[in-house]
Amino acid sequence: MQAGPSSYTQPMSARKKLKLSVDYEALDFDTDLAQVGETSGNILLEEDEPLSWSLSDLPGNLSDWTIVVTEGGGLGGTCAGTSTSASHYHVHKNILAVGPRKSEYFSHLFLSTTSFVESNNSRSTIELEPSAAAAFPIMLDYVYNIGNLELSTEHAIALRHLSKYFGIHKLFVEVANFIRRDLTAETATFYLKEASLYCDDKVLRVTCRICAANAET
Repeated sequence: MQAGPSSYTQPMSARKKLKLSVDYEALDFDTDLAQVGETSGNILLEEDEPLSWSLSDLPGNLSDWTIVVTEGGGLGGTCAGTSTSASHYHVHKNILAVGPRKSEYFSHLFLSTTSFVESNNSRSTIELEPSAAAAFPIMLDYVYNIGNLELSTEHAIALRHLSKYFGIHKLFVEVANFIRRDLTAETATFYLKEASLYCDDKVLRVTCRICAANAET
């Protein structure tokens, strides 16, 4: 009877070690742990950079998905659908699909057992109105929790549109609260134009009332 395959496992001490960025043998573990980030001997302990989306697929970015945004008339817009430019956003599935700022759209896409065309090449191509394409990086910054969300009249309706389409509930609420404060007789005309572009009936009704009341005075 022949012996089966060997179950011998090479001990860790005999394995070839990978070169690490820190010489752990030189670390002084008596050093106060509060000094993390300061110099310990000749070793500088630094905090890791958080994950961030990028317009360039650099090796250190570790992105595992690409979103290609083209300018046209997609996602319910009114333009003729003639794309003139494209931006490639290199992102991370775990950021888009998990957490309090996650996108329900991408969460469903990544976790679904259905075979989507996008899953074959890890890429989503999305056509947006120019104002939504301009606001897309702001949406990604929010999902990645980069800096503070700085809303403006210019991007509010586009972000409202993006948050609805991609299912980012917290962003939708924050944008809705901003619009309530920002929608006045002075800004109503701009909101009317943007709401018409995105067929946003709720904002259209409110802006029409404000514009009508302003015209009567």
